Amino acid sequence: MDFHTKEVLHKLLDKDVKHAFALPITTDTAEKMNGGNWSPLNIQEQMTINEKGERVEKKRLTHNQSFPGIASNNSINSLVQHEELEPMIYGFMFIRMIHMIHAMRYAFPCMVILISKYDLDSAYRRMHMNAPSAVKCICSTTICALIYLRLTFGGSFSPAEWCVIIEIITDLANDISN
Repeated sequence: MDFHTKEVLHKLLDKDVKHAFALPITTDTAEKMNGGNWSPLNIQEQMTINEKGERVEKKRLTHNQSFPGIASNNSINSLVQHEELEPMIYGFMFIRMIHMIHAMRYAFPCMVILISKYDLDSAYRRMHMNAPSAVKCICSTTICALIYLRLTFGGSFSPAEWCVIIEIITDLANDISN
């Protein structure tokens, strides 16, 4: 790992710890935790838009929970019982939105249609896991181990868990606006 990558990793880890998204522990402590599963952290490069509307590169910490375990050869994601998760519908938002606009235009051809989009990334980061789930999502680096207290980016269970909350938020917002 080069110096620049290590510096970016320190900055991203520091941010997660300061925001109480993760609890840093020593690797010795992590090894002693019953039921603990480990996965590596990665840095993903992606593009975002700054306040001037320019595309700029952004680095995000990701949790590689599809990585096979060293001892068990099972990833955290392979242990998820998908049939027990709540069904997800928010993944098809664009199709649903197009159908809704079409239905609204058909019913009200002369009305102005207002639409907005909200980035709920910050809310997603604040949905905490229960203790047994958090222990199953220990992430490690060359620096330390972390118990993630919130839904992880890379956990196959996270979108389904989040879908329960976002549906409540969406239904409430629609009820208030109506």
